[in-house]
Formats: sequence, structure tokens, C-alpha cells
Amino acid sequence: MAAAGILKLQRAGFSEQQVEALAEYFDAQMTTKADLAAAEARLETTIRQVRAELETKIEQARTDTIKWVVGVAFAQAAMILAVLKFLPPGHS
Repeated sequence: MAAAGILKLQRAGFSEQQVEALAEYFDAQMTTKADLAAAEARLETTIRQVRAELETKIEQARTDTIKWVVGVAFAQAAMILAVLKFLPPGHS
């Protein structure tokens, strides 16, 4: 705690022990640069993991979509060929 802050508290009636206890409490509550760096590293790791999971899911969805489109195209072609097969000669 800054000297000016200590003086203000003492003038307000705080004892030296109370001022020291408050200073220790606030020191314990303060976030350090190391704390922020560690939190940033954890967030970056989490973001990379989420991004990788999303990319995997997008690729799976893309693959599934292609399979469905190809399957539907083959089904349509089969239906067209079946219809053409049953048409009387000269109508195809």
C-alpha cells in the first residue's frame, strides 16, 4: 500500500495493525503479470483446442454432405433409367 494511503487510513482512525492487515489483504488479491500470462496461455490453449474440434466437425459435415449428394444423384439417375426402361419404344 502506498505511503499516502497508509497515512490517510491512519488519520481516519485505523491502527497500524489494521493498515498492515489491509495492505496484506490487497496484496494477496492483486493479479500479477505472471498470473495474467498464465491465464492468457490457458485461454490460448483452450481456443486452439476448440478451433481444432470445430475444424474436425466441419470436415465431417462436409464429408457427410458430399456422401448424401452423391447418393441422391445416383438414386435420381437410377429412377430416370427405370422410368426410361418402362416407357414404350419410340418415347425415349
